[in-house]
Amino acid sequence: MSFNLRGYQQHAVDMTLDLWGQGLRSILFVCPTGGGKTHVFAELARLEVQSGGRALVLADRKRLIDQAADRLREVGLSVGFEQATRRTGQTLPDVVCATIQSIGQPDRLRSFKPDAFSLIVVDEADLGIAPSYLSVLRYFSGARVFGGTATPDRADGQSLGEVFEDVAATVDMGDLIRACHLSPLRRHVVRIESVSLDTVAMKDGDFSDAAMEEILTQERPLHEVARPALELAGNRPAVVFGASVRHAEELAGVLNRYRPG
Repeated sequence: MSFNLRGYQQHAVDMTLDLWGQGLRSILFVCPTGGGKTHVFAELARLEVQSGGRALVLADRKRLIDQAADRLREVGLSVGFEQATRRTGQTLPDVVCATIQSIGQPDRLRSFKPDAFSLIVVDEADLGIAPSYLSVLRYFSGARVFGGTATPDRADGQSLGEVFEDVAATVDMGDLIRACHLSPLRRHVVRIESVSLDTVAMKDGDFSDAAMEEILTQERPLHEVARPALELAGNRPAVVFGASVRHAEELAGVLNRYRPG
């Protein structure tokens, strides 16, 4: 059983297999959020298992490994977990979905043989050059690696080329919008007159999270975001990205003052 992949997804699969065939180990796929990276690596995992291998899927959140597991089961693969108290047991399934926080623990990692997996998938591959990921990739040094990301450029300037040797395909958001695979975007600029970024501290080439939280949780900026956000959203469901958990909570409080509930 396999997915009915879109053309660009099948191209990513074909190019990855071709690059692996050329002797490269680690391949990257760049695709916008919503473009179906999970479908691509599920197909690669299916083909790997079909040829007698076994796959490991790495992510940094429970939600992501659960989402991956759903797709993998849809293509007929058995799935186990390494996440908190969830363990795979003695008999390994076709694919193990693991959070890096769990499988990255030395004792837990060593419970697997170094040749336990022939394919490692790094979901949100921009995280893949972190020491925790690198330790897992080094331990399973014989496994091929596939990474999917929507954001190949890291704010700290570190290059994904430290892990990934080539790019199988890069999919443009505009192309997916024109093909009706993604919803079209309309931009509305909201100016927060009380905030100046000129004095905000920088860290790793971007604005400091702590500094942004401090300035955006003041009362006036909260209202300058909440009012136009509610006007633009109308009665439609909406998502607001905050600078931090505290900022999100403070902003939610102000939004509820304007529109209870």
